[in-house]
Amino acid sequence: MYRLPIFISEQTLDKIDNQLGILKFSGTNIVSPVYGRVREIESKTDYTRIITTLGLLDVHYQFVPIDGIVEKVSLHDGERYLANLIDRSGNNKRKVCVFTNKEGLKIYVVSYAGFMSGEIQTALRNGEKVYAGKPYGFLPFDGRVDIILPNSHKKKGLTLLVKKGDHLAGPASLFCVY
Repeated sequence: MYRLPIFISEQTLDKIDNQLGILKFSGTNIVSPVYGRVREIESKTDYTRIITTLGLLDVHYQFVPIDGIVEKVSLHDGERYLANLIDRSGNNKRKVCVFTNKEGLKIYVVSYAGFMSGEIQTALRNGEKVYAGKPYGFLPFDGRVDIILPNSHKKKGLTLLVKKGDHLAGPASLFCVY
C-alpha cells in the first residue's frame, strides 16, 4: 500500500516499483479474469485458448479482463462432468462473456459449471461499459474458465504472459499485454 497519495516524484515511485518487481507496460494491460491453475494452452489458427481450473481454495469470483464494453453474455446448456476432466468438461453448462476494447480486441471468457457446481452467476448486461479488474460474477465449487484470445491481434503486439502450470491470482495477475 505504498502508493497512497503521498508527495514524492513519479520517478521515485518508478524506482520503488522496479525494486519490488512491479512491471509497467505501455499500451493495454489485460488482467486475469479468474483465480486458478493454467491447465492447458491450446493454439489454433484463429485463436489461443487458455484453460484454467479453480481449486477448492481459489477465489471463485470472476473479473473483467480489459477496459471496454460487454459485447455479449450468453448461457448454454450442457452436461455435468468434473471440471478437471479437460476433455469432457468442455461439454458442461457454460456462460460466455465477450469483452471488446476500443482497439477492437475481443476477449471471450467462458465459464463452465462443474459436477457439483450450482448456477454460474453473472452481473453483466450487453453494452455495459466495464473496467479491468471489476468483479462481475461467481462460479461455484468445481469450475473451469477458458480465456480465448484472437490470434489476429498477435501481429499487432498481443503478448501472452502465462504458461501451463502457472497459478493466476485474478486481477492481480497480468495475463497479457497489447
